[in-house]
Amino acid sequence: MSIFEPAVVKHLWKASLPAKDAKTLDAEWKKNVETRVATWKKKDSDNLASDAQLLFEAECVEYVTRIYNATTAHGNAKGSKAIPPKLPLSVPILGPRFRAPTYLEQYKRNGNAKVVPDVLDLVPITILHPFYLVNAGVDNCPQCGSTETSWRDGGWTGAGPRNVHGAAVEERAVGYQLRCRNCKQNGSTHYCFALTNMMFWQNWEPWKIPRGVPIFLSRSAVTRELFDIIAELRLSSTAAGLAENIKQLHLLEMKQCTYEYLQHLKAAKPALFSKPVLEMREDSVVSISSDLITDLYELFSARARQAESSKYLCTLSAISVSTDATFKAPAKAKIVQKDGTRAQPLKGGIVSFLNEKNEIVGWRICMTQANTELQEMLAGLKRRCDLLRVAYPEMLIADNCCHVRGSVIKVIPSIKVAQDIWHLLMRMLLVILNGSRNPHRRNVAEDIVNALLKKRSQQGSGAEYWSREEQVRRFKDVYEKYAQLGEVWTAAADKVYSDQLAHVQKGCLSRTRNDVLSDGSRIEGSHKGWNSIQRSFSSGIENFLALSHDFVLRRNIRVIQKHGDGSRFGLSTNGCHHVGLVDAINRLFNELARTHVGPGNTELALLPTLADIASKEFFGLAPSELSLDTLIPFDDIKEEEPFDQLESLLGEDLQIAIAIRNAKRIRLDKPPGEPSPSPSTTASAPAPGSSTAVPPIPSAGPIHPFFSKSGDANGNVAPNHSHLSSLRLPLPSPPSAPELKTQLTRSQLLLLRYTNIDARCLNITSNVQFYLFMDLRAKHQWSTFTMSPRKWTAATSTYNDALFALLSAKPKSEEYIAKVPKALMEKLSEVEGKILQRLSTNKFTSAKNTETFWRKHCFAVPLMKLDTGAKDEDPVASESLEGNSTVVSAKQSTTSTVSANTNENTLKAKTPRKAPVCQRCMQLLNPGGKQSPLNHKETIARTAYVASQKWMTCYRLGHNQQEFISTGQHSMPWLSWLQYELYTPRLSMTTFGGRITSLKTMHSGVR
Repeated sequence: MSIFEPAVVKHLWKASLPAKDAKTLDAEWKKNVETRVATWKKKDSDNLASDAQLLFEAECVEYVTRIYNATTAHGNAKGSKAIPPKLPLSVPILGPRFRAPTYLEQYKRNGNAKVVPDVLDLVPITILHPFYLVNAGVDNCPQCGSTETSWRDGGWTGAGPRNVHGAAVEERAVGYQLRCRNCKQNGSTHYCFALTNMMFWQNWEPWKIPRGVPIFLSRSAVTRELFDIIAELRLSSTAAGLAENIKQLHLLEMKQCTYEYLQHLKAAKPALFSKPVLEMREDSVVSISSDLITDLYELFSARARQAESSKYLCTLSAISVSTDATFKAPAKAKIVQKDGTRAQPLKGGIVSFLNEKNEIVGWRICMTQANTELQEMLAGLKRRCDLLRVAYPEMLIADNCCHVRGSVIKVIPSIKVAQDIWHLLMRMLLVILNGSRNPHRRNVAEDIVNALLKKRSQQGSGAEYWSREEQVRRFKDVYEKYAQLGEVWTAAADKVYSDQLAHVQKGCLSRTRNDVLSDGSRIEGSHKGWNSIQRSFSSGIENFLALSHDFVLRRNIRVIQKHGDGSRFGLSTNGCHHVGLVDAINRLFNELARTHVGPGNTELALLPTLADIASKEFFGLAPSELSLDTLIPFDDIKEEEPFDQLESLLGEDLQIAIAIRNAKRIRLDKPPGEPSPSPSTTASAPAPGSSTAVPPIPSAGPIHPFFSKSGDANGNVAPNHSHLSSLRLPLPSPPSAPELKTQLTRSQLLLLRYTNIDARCLNITSNVQFYLFMDLRAKHQWSTFTMSPRKWTAATSTYNDALFALLSAKPKSEEYIAKVPKALMEKLSEVEGKILQRLSTNKFTSAKNTETFWRKHCFAVPLMKLDTGAKDEDPVASESLEGNSTVVSAKQSTTSTVSANTNENTLKAKTPRKAPVCQRCMQLLNPGGKQSPLNHKETIARTAYVASQKWMTCYRLGHNQQEFISTGQHSMPWLSWLQYELYTPRLSMTTFGGRITSLKTMHSGVR
């Protein structure tokens, strides 16, 4: 930063001019300055600074104009005159950042200068001019790239200087304009581009912008120092936190300047104290806002970080891949809807891949938890290995090894899918009596690990595993040892032990190689990093995506520098995570090294560069084959529907998913004006008295032959495989960009761009959509525990047909958006929970202060069995409503039910509890009581993870400590959504499926 003293500069300039020109310098200088100040005052009154500030800025602009003219040849000059003249030594080169003289310069130049606070109010100004941007590549047109440009024809910006946010003090900037002759000849409206305009720098990576040049947005700007602070610290902080820190820096600078002013004022004789001026200065402190910090960080991500992170990931490979998903962090990635509400469509968590060097080699924010998205990630990794000419991964370590094995082998047949010891150990420790208070717990953990590992991992070497046969023998011995000892295992331990022993017997705990790290604890540790993003704070999907790309790149660079084992390019960064800048430096050095020689005529060694691997992988948000399937539980189809033949018929990796997806495209994604009939029945007007009248929909012809009914009397449908090829139809073209911009919010547009999913089809929001859904629910008797994937598809088609007919009759109400099955699944689960709550409290009053609506719909569809006989041990059926709920079973002839004519006054008013719901298929877990056919199937996953998982939770009322007892494969105590509360002082526990009948009274140590 240069201290600019106009009087000193003019004095030195006179010394370099002939006597004739020196006499007129002062008058010309003053005239130009006054004219420029007057022009600025007329052009931009909103951005106007004080007269002293404008005068100082005009002096700086006049100096730069003269120094530029003195060092530039005329455009028509030829021969020797075309060589730019040199600046004499008597003229100083100052800038491009100018600062006004302070009390020091005034005191040294004139000891009797008046001490006024206005000196401290003059902020620095940055002059953006081609004089300072030598060899910076700013001579090309930013719009067309043409070299037919001219700086002399451009001139200074007429609007004057812009305000710029600084790290410690607010600053200003003024720029020169570049005129493009090519754009002007082509009739473009924009052919002059100012250096202070966002359009000039919009295609530049931040690190490529010359040092000292501020970062410009459309209505604001920040200094390069402040931008670098935001880019460096935003990941470990929040936008509001950074804004407060920067504000404190501004306050500190202002207070220090005030103290400096008072010191000089005290030394002045006489001292004139101006208190009102001080108060005005303290109240005028302005700093950057949190919203602007967010915009700047997203600009940094869009222009540099996202591309850098993705490009670097595509250069990494793996021998052993560890994979897992974390759900806490992506739950913060919300999208904003038109009505201002927030929605969270990304329910599949963040799935990440770690290699044996602890580097993240792939990650994705998944829409669902289906294996298809895992297959897509592995397919991208496989293409990457082909392009890198390295071997495919030999091992994949997952906590749900048997669940994903089939999908993984379809992509890489030679890979071994195994389980990590940490999860097996945690599952066994969870069935130890009294948990961590058991004195044998530590010994049990040690023995289990020693039964599987021959040698633990040490610094520089990985763990060695026993063979499969040896692991089986040792694991059996450990369990039997403590079973004979007694007071170690709970009643659920036998089931857990048999499940884990099955994994050991299948070789899930053995390894093909012991020379590489293949444990799963490292990826569990990486979840701490993911969850630290926006810790305790909400986040939008765009901001979270930017933070995630930044986190992945920084982590990978930090890991490779710590261990010193990685790619040559990664090591050449020396820990700098700006890999785009490092790559540009290495490439420029290599270009020069090929034409130059080193000392002693030796060739210079070339530096490694960042390879461009076109593996067509997506990181973060990505389009998926399941884009339109969110969320149909495909793993459940084989349990209920005859779709097994599709695999052999199609002969592809994604047979079932593609067939269902394309089937739904016919039904759900029809363009408006072409309603298709419902697979089950044609929608008609609802029953009298409903809140929304739905006009009858005319038949549109027969349904697709694929859905022709040829099943039994219970409605089980067998698909016609001969028509599968006709199901592969393209999606209808989306609306134009201008239409989408007015219809969708920014976050919805981002989701559509990355995943091809319109967020409006994922939920039922408006009153019209809700009332229609409630009427169709009552008419078709929809309930979560009676639905199947095929029924969900039929119900969605029925709903879309009725919605289209309803909105067609009211063209000005809202736009028609076809829904996907996920929207109905979540809404039905939400509605059933509200109905159970109203039934248990006997409260049916709506927001309109009437009971008509909720009385009708609470008794329209029976939800649970009314058990009038034996005592039910199921906590949901017996405790939530204590035999007074509206319950129904599939066999209504043998089970008494409560219908619309039931005596509603018999319902007891008590504190309601949320009914347990499967977070995977949104179905009530136990609607029919003990061993009812309506209950959630035991062979279908009830959690957000894998099949054959059954969970229980218990804790004493009033305490927060929890202990999970698992009877299945996967036990994760942080899956809090599966927790349900039991209202007894001492708890007895049952499994959801009834496989464990009852446990004894819990010991006092169990909470």
